[in-house]
Amino acid sequence: RIEMWGFHFRDANLLDLLIGQGLGHGTNLAFNLLPYESVLQEGAFIPESLYMSLFAQTGVIGSLLFIVMNVKIYLGSSCRYKTMIPVLMFTGLTLNLLELFPINWIYMLLLGVCSQTAAGRAPVEGRTAANA
Repeated sequence: RIEMWGFHFRDANLLDLLIGQGLGHGTNLAFNLLPYESVLQEGAFIPESLYMSLFAQTGVIGSLLFIVMNVKIYLGSSCRYKTMIPVLMFTGLTLNLLELFPINWIYMLLLGVCSQTAAGRAPVEGRTAANA
């Protein structure tokens, strides 16, 4: 795993490090949908972790935004399922959760549900904000 990170830091230019190499680059998509030995497959690889995939696709900026979004939703949410967010983030160190169905759907639904409770809801007439 460390060798993969070294490969990307050593061979990437500054722009690729900051904003990544494009969606689909660090996924199985490049190998499953493109023709064998396609020019578009050049430099593509199958990542072993969620963060390596994010880094290859969206760079340092996108990866940090994803991590900050997860932490912000976790800290600001009153959702009863929010404890799964750090569990999934930790699991993402060794698995690419964005490619495992149905975990990828559940992860994004969890973030959506917990972000709704983080943002809060407008109080309904006749109820206090705490009971809404």
